[in-house]
Amino acid sequence: MEPRLFFDLHDHRKMIAKPYDHEFHVRIPDTYFGVSIDHYYIKRFPYKNREGWLSSMAEGRIMINGRKVAPDYIIQPNDILDSFVKDIVEPPINAVWQSIYEDDDLEIINKPGHLAVHPTGRYYKHSYVQLMAEVNPERKIYLLHRLDVETSGLLIVGKTRRLAAAFLKMFNAKQVRKKYMAIVKGVFPEAGLVVDGPIGLSRDSAIGVKMAVNGLEAKEATSRFELVEHRGDYSLIYCIPITGRTNQLRVHLEYAGYPILGDKMYCSDDSVFINYHENGETTEFKQKVILYRQALHACEVSFFHPFKNEQMTFTAPFPDDINYPPKK
Repeated sequence: MEPRLFFDLHDHRKMIAKPYDHEFHVRIPDTYFGVSIDHYYIKRFPYKNREGWLSSMAEGRIMINGRKVAPDYIIQPNDILDSFVKDIVEPPINAVWQSIYEDDDLEIINKPGHLAVHPTGRYYKHSYVQLMAEVNPERKIYLLHRLDVETSGLLIVGKTRRLAAAFLKMFNAKQVRKKYMAIVKGVFPEAGLVVDGPIGLSRDSAIGVKMAVNGLEAKEATSRFELVEHRGDYSLIYCIPITGRTNQLRVHLEYAGYPILGDKMYCSDDSVFINYHENGETTEFKQKVILYRQALHACEVSFFHPFKNEQMTFTAPFPDDINYPPKK
């Protein structure tokens, strides 16, 4: 099957929220202290049009600490960025998830790809947390861990404060075991791989939010990868994160030379991500990435339930929308 056709066949994203106006008030990260607000936008939002945010600053729709500023304003400690955005149209999403298990303290869901777990970036109303709040505003949601927007699979959601507190200790003690599956480019080694490389913000990427091995303020990170099967020029593998850094599996696989199929950011070519944000999902883009999302799936999670006093393991099969190449 032609790559573009596989992309379109499995793309079931839909628009849920109508366009809306919103105010954002966020503390600017420490890494941007001492640089201009213009430079911050260039690095933080490389996919946005510079003329757009310059116009917004002039009109007072982007301010710092409630005051209008010029593009050359130098960011200070504890600065709050105020953004007033009109007619926000969020990206389409897959809003159907499966409940795998539920008790009084927690729920295990099988999250689809292209669903943000919590409000982030271009996703606010189009996130699991906000969608749940609309359906059941009385229910408390405690996010115990996270999955990337495009990553599918098992997510543990806390329902009570006591469960959240217990799992925080369990995660810190590495008592929660997670396993992923991925389709990667290349013929993966039969013996598997262990990547031990500290991860921090990339030093040289044109993408301001991209992480990299030996990046800025890097923190130790270790991942283990095991071959499941070769699929021509691709491989199906298991991914076991030993630590839990931002984008860890994606960063380590790109570093090892086996980037995840469909990954727009960690594909050893920054132009793919930049062109996507500038031009959208063009025919050329679909031919290049093949999949409409990254082929990464959280397939297994295992832990000792702190209140039922039993070991629990949950699994979720590898989904069809990223199961490439298709079987003939």
